[in-house]
Amino acid sequence: MRNVKIKAAGHFIEKDVFRQLEDIVQGTPADITDVEMYLPSLKGGIGNRYPSIVKFNLIARRIHVDVYYEKVIDILSRNGCNVLYTSIED
Repeated sequence: MRNVKIKAAGHFIEKDVFRQLEDIVQGTPADITDVEMYLPSLKGGIGNRYPSIVKFNLIARRIHVDVYYEKVIDILSRNGCNVLYTSIED
Protein backbone atom coordinates (compact mmCIF):
# COMPACT_ATOMS: atom_id res chain seq x y z
CA MET A 1 0.00 0.00 0.00
CA ARG A 2 1.07 3.53 -0.65
CA ASN A 3 0.02 6.65 1.22
CA VAL A 4 -0.39 10.12 -0.32
CA LYS A 5 -0.79 13.02 2.11
CA ILE A 6 -2.85 15.85 0.66
CA LYS A 7 -3.55 19.30 2.09
CA ALA A 8 -5.98 21.59 0.29
CA ALA A 9 -8.00 24.75 0.85
CA GLY A 10 -11.49 25.30 -0.47
CA HIS A 11 -15.20 25.22 0.23
CA PHE A 12 -15.44 21.51 1.06
CA ILE A 13 -18.76 21.69 2.89
CA GLU A 14 -20.58 24.06 0.58
CA LYS A 15 -19.57 22.22 -2.59
CA ASP A 16 -20.10 18.72 -1.12
CA VAL A 17 -16.50 17.75 -1.87
CA PHE A 18 -16.43 15.06 0.83
CA ARG A 19 -19.26 13.13 -0.83
CA GLN A 20 -17.50 13.38 -4.19
CA LEU A 21 -14.29 12.03 -2.65
CA GLU A 22 -16.22 9.22 -1.01
CA ASP A 23 -17.69 8.27 -4.39
CA ILE A 24 -14.16 7.74 -5.75
CA VAL A 25 -13.20 5.17 -3.12
CA GLN A 26 -16.60 3.55 -2.49
CA GLY A 27 -16.42 -0.12 -3.48
CA THR A 28 -12.68 0.00 -4.24
CA PRO A 29 -9.58 -1.12 -2.34
CA ALA A 30 -8.55 2.56 -1.96
CA ASP A 31 -9.52 4.72 1.00
CA ILE A 32 -9.30 8.27 2.28
CA THR A 33 -8.27 8.33 5.94
CA ASP A 34 -7.26 10.67 8.75
CA VAL A 35 -9.41 13.55 7.50
CA GLU A 36 -8.75 16.78 9.40
CA MET A 37 -10.58 20.01 8.71
CA TYR A 38 -9.70 23.49 9.94
CA LEU A 39 -12.15 26.39 9.84
CA PRO A 40 -10.80 29.84 10.75
CA SER A 41 -14.22 30.74 12.16
CA LEU A 42 -17.50 28.87 12.38
CA LYS A 43 -19.38 32.07 11.55
CA GLY A 44 -17.33 32.70 8.43
CA GLY A 45 -16.35 29.13 7.66
CA ILE A 46 -19.79 28.05 6.53
CA GLY A 47 -21.22 29.82 3.51
CA ASN A 48 -18.29 30.60 1.20
CA ARG A 49 -16.81 33.45 3.27
CA TYR A 50 -13.63 31.65 4.29
CA PRO A 51 -12.26 28.46 2.77
CA SER A 52 -11.60 25.52 5.03
CA ILE A 53 -8.27 23.75 5.08
CA VAL A 54 -8.44 19.98 4.86
CA LYS A 55 -5.70 17.38 5.31
CA PHE A 56 -6.21 13.70 4.49
CA ASN A 57 -4.43 10.56 3.37
CA LEU A 58 -5.21 8.71 0.17
CA ILE A 59 -4.29 5.06 0.57
CA ALA A 60 -4.21 2.61 -2.32
CA ARG A 61 -2.18 -0.24 -3.70
CA ARG A 62 1.09 0.95 -5.13
CA ILE A 63 0.02 0.04 -8.67
CA HIS A 64 -3.27 1.99 -8.40
CA VAL A 65 -2.34 5.03 -6.31
CA ASP A 66 -1.63 7.25 -9.32
CA VAL A 67 -5.09 6.59 -10.78
CA TYR A 68 -6.89 7.49 -7.54
CA TYR A 69 -4.60 10.46 -6.96
CA GLU A 70 -5.51 11.92 -10.36
CA LYS A 71 -9.22 11.45 -9.59
CA VAL A 72 -8.87 13.22 -6.24
CA ILE A 73 -6.94 16.12 -7.78
CA ASP A 74 -9.56 16.39 -10.54
CA ILE A 75 -12.37 16.70 -7.99
CA LEU A 76 -10.45 19.29 -5.99
CA SER A 77 -9.73 21.30 -9.15
CA ARG A 78 -13.32 21.15 -10.43
CA ASN A 79 -14.53 22.51 -7.09
CA GLY A 80 -12.07 25.39 -6.97
CA CYS A 81 -9.93 23.91 -4.19
CA ASN A 82 -6.26 24.83 -4.06
CA VAL A 83 -3.87 21.96 -3.41
CA LEU A 84 -1.37 23.27 -0.87
CA TYR A 85 0.74 20.16 -0.33
CA THR A 86 1.10 16.57 -1.50
CA SER A 87 3.57 13.95 -0.39
CA ILE A 88 3.82 10.33 -1.49
CA GLU A 89 5.04 7.99 1.24
CA ASP A 90 5.76 4.27 1.20
